[in-house]
Amino acid sequence: MYRRITASCIILFILINGFKNETLKQTGFLGKSVTLPSGVNETGKFTTIEWSILAKNNTYIARFSGGNVKYYQQQRDRLKLDTTTGDLEIRDLRREDSGTYTVHVRKSDKIQWNNKVNLSVQEKLPEPSITVTNRKIEYGMCKILLTCSVKSETTTITYGPEGFPHGCEFKPLRYATTGREAEAWCSPIQDVNITCTASDSVSTTASTVRTGCSRTDPVFICSAGCGIMCFFGGVIITAAVCIVLYIKCDARSGFVRTPWARLRERLPRRCRYILARSEEAPRTSHEPTTPESAGRITH
Repeated sequence: MYRRITASCIILFILINGFKNETLKQTGFLGKSVTLPSGVNETGKFTTIEWSILAKNNTYIARFSGGNVKYYQQQRDRLKLDTTTGDLEIRDLRREDSGTYTVHVRKSDKIQWNNKVNLSVQEKLPEPSITVTNRKIEYGMCKILLTCSVKSETTTITYGPEGFPHGCEFKPLRYATTGREAEAWCSPIQDVNITCTASDSVSTTASTVRTGCSRTDPVFICSAGCGIMCFFGGVIITAAVCIVLYIKCDARSGFVRTPWARLRERLPRRCRYILARSEEAPRTSHEPTTPESAGRITH
């Protein structure tokens, strides 16, 4: 009976005074800023806002009353109180800022909030480093080998974006012991932006590198019609080379002769005599020439 009366009194007290209590959690990173929420979901003019930290014997660190804001303790230069929401901003976080903070907000004599915020200050996950270990044209695609490194062992590594033409298809390497090494199959005619994202339970960070095979190995993509033209072009070039070699090479003697010498050997003897006479006439015009002497010359 006594317990029922006590519980009823507590409920009645909360309803009459509008007292609200809530515990919140917030994570911040070293050197960054964090905003501690007051937990007040109403807006308006508050008469009193008081922030204190339990780690320092529930000492006030910020207080708003009578239209004035005052800051206390060593954090005073790094604090900023929002008098319209009751939220408290802490800049340049340090490890000693971790702890449980209490906020008391009063809007009127009958409405007030008394909430707690557990702040955890951690080191932010560093940006990953992407290294392109190899890239080459293979099976008509640009094959890129990647390694994503981050100074944390409890992280998850993902690559993106996926899909052509501006993305790639990513596959884990067979010999890789972790998900940090991967191979990307991308477009062979244009470079792509590859992003490595590292994430853990509290933060996510990413780095991007632009790479590809467009400036390494030339890529020639030929259609069906182009293939036919290439075939006939090769046949014509081969035939031309064979004709030139046939003209220049004497199959019987095995040494190279000029086309004029080959033509003269195939002329009848009488024609060769006339040809030799016409060639020697300017040099021996004062000497008589007979068919016998011409025959000796040709032989």
